[in-house]
Amino acid sequence: MSRVVHWSFQGPVSEIPFDPSLRKATTMMKMVVAGLSHISQSLEITSLQQGEVSTFLGSMHGEIEPTLNYLKGLAQSDRARPFLFQNSLHHSTTGFASQKFHWIGPAYSLCCIHEPQREILQAALMQSRPDEPLLMIHCESFPEELAKISSYRPQDLCEVLFV
Repeated sequence: MSRVVHWSFQGPVSEIPFDPSLRKATTMMKMVVAGLSHISQSLEITSLQQGEVSTFLGSMHGEIEPTLNYLKGLAQSDRARPFLFQNSLHHSTTGFASQKFHWIGPAYSLCCIHEPQREILQAALMQSRPDEPLLMIHCESFPEELAKISSYRPQDLCEVLFV
C-alpha cells in the first residue's frame, strides 16, 4: 500500500532549522534537504535513505545564487572557480540530495518554463514505472541582490511530494 506525503515551504530560508552539515550548501539545497528530511521522518522508514526512488526535481531558474557568486568572483579576481561553477548548474541540487540520502534510483533535473508542478508531474509519469516510489520536487530561490536590480522577485519556495 502506498502513502502520499507532502511538504511545502515558502518564505525566507532562515526559517528552516540550521543544519551544520549544510553550512556551504546553496539555498535550494537547504530547502530540498529540509523537505526530504521531513518526508523520510513522516514515512518512518529508511527506503528514502537507501532505496530505489525515482527523483524529479524541477526549477524555473536553477541555482542562480552560486551562478551570481561565480560571476562576481570571476569579475573581481579574473579567475574562474570551477567549484562555484559546478554548483550553478540545475543538476547540482539533485546530485547533492541524491548523495546526502544515498539514493540508487534515477534522478532527473528539469528546467521548467511555465507551470513547474505540472511539468514535473508529466516527466515523472512518462519516465517512471507504475510500481516504483516517486519523489517530485519543485524548488525556487532568487537572490536578494538580483531583486534590487529587477522588478521580478519570486518568493523562495520548495514543495516535495512522495508517492
